[in-house]
Amino acid sequence: MLIHTLLLIISAFCLCSTASVVTELQALLKWKASLDFQSLTSWSPSNPNSPCKWTSIVCDSSGSVVQINLPNSNISGTLYKLDFASLPNLTRLNLNFNNLYGLIPSNFSLLSKLTSLDLGNNNFTGAIPPEIGRLSATNLPSLQYLNLTSNLFSGPIPKSFSNLSRLQDLRIGSNNFIGGIPTEIGLISNLRMLEHIGLNNASLNSTIPLELGLCSNLIFLDFSNNLIRGGLPRVALSGLKKMRFFAISNSSLSGEIPWDVITTWTDLECLVLRVNSLNGNISSKIGRLSNLTLLYLLSNQLSGMIPKEIGNLTKLEVLELSINSFSGPIPLLIGNLKRLRIFRSFNNNLTGTLPVEIGDLKSLQIIDINTNQLDGELPSSLVGLENLQILSAYINNFSGRIPHHLGRLSNLVSLQLSHNLLSGKIPPSLRNCSRLEILDLGENALSGNIPTWIGESLKSLKFLDLAQNKLSGTIPYEIGSLVNLESLDLSLNKLSGPIPPNISSLNFLNSLNLSFNNLSGKIPSGNQLQTLDDSTIYMGNPELCGPPLAVQCATDKDKVDGIGDEDENEDGGGENENSMLWFYVSMILGFVVGFWTICGVLLFSEGCKITYFRFLDCVQDWLSVFVLVKMARLRKSLMV
Repeated sequence: MLIHTLLLIISAFCLCSTASVVTELQALLKWKASLDFQSLTSWSPSNPNSPCKWTSIVCDSSGSVVQINLPNSNISGTLYKLDFASLPNLTRLNLNFNNLYGLIPSNFSLLSKLTSLDLGNNNFTGAIPPEIGRLSATNLPSLQYLNLTSNLFSGPIPKSFSNLSRLQDLRIGSNNFIGGIPTEIGLISNLRMLEHIGLNNASLNSTIPLELGLCSNLIFLDFSNNLIRGGLPRVALSGLKKMRFFAISNSSLSGEIPWDVITTWTDLECLVLRVNSLNGNISSKIGRLSNLTLLYLLSNQLSGMIPKEIGNLTKLEVLELSINSFSGPIPLLIGNLKRLRIFRSFNNNLTGTLPVEIGDLKSLQIIDINTNQLDGELPSSLVGLENLQILSAYINNFSGRIPHHLGRLSNLVSLQLSHNLLSGKIPPSLRNCSRLEILDLGENALSGNIPTWIGESLKSLKFLDLAQNKLSGTIPYEIGSLVNLESLDLSLNKLSGPIPPNISSLNFLNSLNLSFNNLSGKIPSGNQLQTLDDSTIYMGNPELCGPPLAVQCATDKDKVDGIGDEDENEDGGGENENSMLWFYVSMILGFVVGFWTICGVLLFSEGCKITYFRFLDCVQDWLSVFVLVKMARLRKSLMV
């Protein structure tokens, strides 16, 4: 009897399980049929063991659907026809990077076992349904991961999010929300498990809620590209001891950075506060952040010196301090940052020399220190930066010669040293920097000729500026070989001679300045130069002529004058032409007779006869052509 009862129970369970599978199958096929576009060919009732063998479907041991994973699957349509009530065991739904649109149905909340919901990078509109966060026996109590980024959601962020007690990762940035960051995000006595908050680019307008500090497990926070105003509240930040990534950039933050709090985040790896209105100094306590890899403080109102303790950040890969008011020298201990790839501190008031120790940073790819007050010579230790791609040091007071060792930097793409006090010749070793796209050496005191190797070796060059130096000689013909060149400025030098005609073949050239030199001759025309018709390009070269200048070239003027002479002498012109014609004919006939008299003796040889007659045929042919050309010109002059 007991066995019979067990068999009945098992039988009933199997029937229920089969019925559930059929219901799930029908729900998925109905949604597939409603889509505008899909490539779900395996989703078919004829597919054995469906839907568990369908693409992107995962089932549990009973055959019930527990996961739908369709990221980047080229699906277009809505979710209106997806019956969530028919998928009671679903734990994961991933529809990221598709073309889904419309509203999120409120019956989403029926997915009571859902732990991960990813609808990011679609075109969903409207408000986020508050049902997502409403707790009941069937309202997403298990949700741990929620990604709605990069959609078109509007309205406020639902306060009901605070009910998602197991939520660890909240990503809802890049939408069109209104209002601010709900204080409920902090009152989330239930949200103590939250580790990731991504609210970047979400159109939020508010201050940072103090309640945020209750999210004590946070390791990632990004509020960038919003209108976050006010200061960085110490009370809130002091509770975030586990923080690893903290970013509030492109906002309206003001006040000082609470270094005494931030430097207690010993696990911090990335600190991104660029493009705000923060002021004050960088504290020497920054040296405590031994795990820091990225420090972005670009475009604030920070001042003071760069603390030497920054040399303790031995894991630092990016140091961005540009567009502030930092002063004083670059600390020598920067040489300790062996992993540093990017060092940018342009548009500050830095003084002193570029430390020799910077040559120890073998991983450096970018040095951008333009627009400061740095001086002295560029250190020869730069030769050790074999991975360097960009060296930007323009608008400083560097002096001396350009180090010839720079020619060993074979990965260099951009070399910008303009607006300094550099002298001497352009070092020939730079020909080895064959990847250079930008060579900017303008406004220095460089002398000598423009090297021909610039056009021979630097084939990738797009921008060449040698303006306002003391360069002399001619413009090398090889410059016309720089087929990728977009901008050429050789103005305010002592260059002479003609402009190479092959410059007109530089099809990408959109900026040209050759003004204030001693160039001469006719300005080349045709091709790309036809579009560069601003006469100021060539001004200050008194011996240049031709369009776009108003000065006419002598050869062109002679042609115009010649037409006038023909008009004045139309009566006697034909007579003069006729006289000249007979003069040439008589001269040639005399030459033939003379040749016969002198060489007649050759006719005694049969071979010489053949040679002579061949020569005579050639003379006859030449004479015929000559006479025809002259007669044609004579007729033309008589017709005028």
